[in-house]
Amino acid sequence: MFRILLILILVTILIVVTNHVRYSDNILSVYYLDIGQGDSSLIVTPDSIDILIDAGPDKEVVYELSKVLNHENRKIELLVLTHNDYDHIGGVIELLERYEIGMIIADFENYNSIYAERMYEIIREKEIPLYLADSESDMQIGCCVYMDFLWPLKDSNFHDLSANDSSISVNIAYNDIDFLFDGDLSFEYEERMLNGRTREIEVLQVSHHGSKTGTSLEFLELTKPNIAIISAGKDNKFGHPHQEVLDALSQYAVEVIRTDQLGSIRVSSDGIDYWVN
Repeated sequence: MFRILLILILVTILIVVTNHVRYSDNILSVYYLDIGQGDSSLIVTPDSIDILIDAGPDKEVVYELSKVLNHENRKIELLVLTHNDYDHIGGVIELLERYEIGMIIADFENYNSIYAERMYEIIREKEIPLYLADSESDMQIGCCVYMDFLWPLKDSNFHDLSANDSSISVNIAYNDIDFLFDGDLSFEYEERMLNGRTREIEVLQVSHHGSKTGTSLEFLELTKPNIAIISAGKDNKFGHPHQEVLDALSQYAVEVIRTDQLGSIRVSSDGIDYWVN
């Protein structure tokens, strides 16, 4: 009940924010930022709410954001940290110095690094609202964007999961178009998350930078993505993306777009169709 109440407060705040912005072209933009070997994606809603999912391994995220956001825009309304691995949170402290963060969704109860400990200390010092989320924490953001949290399942015991498999997984829906983000989940938990149910999406951010630990054929059969975005560093030491994943995506005729080859990638949608910039 406590977690549900917090999410209701979060939704109320975000809805109030939309009353103070000017509607522009009704376009949702998702930027998969080129931040090296890690993840960071910025969602700009049709009513100008900025949502950042993960913050990469270092301060590169701030540089990439400066190329996307107007220099006068120093606020990110919502930061989602899928899990506490350094390649997803390493840029947060620098981010907190440069931007005002409205609220944060993260697993702030389970971490095992000095960096994460200091990061959460700063977040609390700044009195930024900090929330947990699970599969019952869905919310509407502003006029027309719906965040459907799929993992972890409600009442999951994080202590039984690895850091990767406790990743927050969220689907961002703008009318008919769906974008799925699932951190570093392994294929076992990607499949468990869907529980055998088909959930078709248009754009998939491939789990764990294209590691063979995720993105099984069964998962692709259930989600049927049209585009797969892989966020990985050029010539990274892990060999991401792994050939097994690329072969699986090819088998399902999924178009693969990679930050290590193209840099930052923008996918836009009017809620009916989508296109890659």
